[in-house]
Amino acid sequence: MGKISRQLYEYVIDRKQDMTDAWFASRSSTDGSVYAANVDPRIEDQLRKENSAFVDAISLVFVEEKETYRRYIEEWASTIAQERVKGEVPLEEMTSASTLFQ
Repeated sequence: MGKISRQLYEYVIDRKQDMTDAWFASRSSTDGSVYAANVDPRIEDQLRKENSAFVDAISLVFVEEKETYRRYIEEWASTIAQERVKGEVPLEEMTSASTLFQ
């Protein structure tokens, strides 16, 4: 791992709370969506944890071998997919929310 890769990793990790806050600020106030601005605080807390885990997983691309970071990303994706299926969250809601985070 090179110095620049380590610096990129640290930059992303150090700013993950800011990225999550910006994502939450950009949400719409559509009632009924798990991603709504007026969602229950418990759901918001869960979304924040999931988003933090997402940033952790994708930032590993800078500091880990391919097999390691792919495993973390796949685990995160599997966990989120299972949670959204349980919550019956429509696919278009998920894709809209992920587009906002980008």
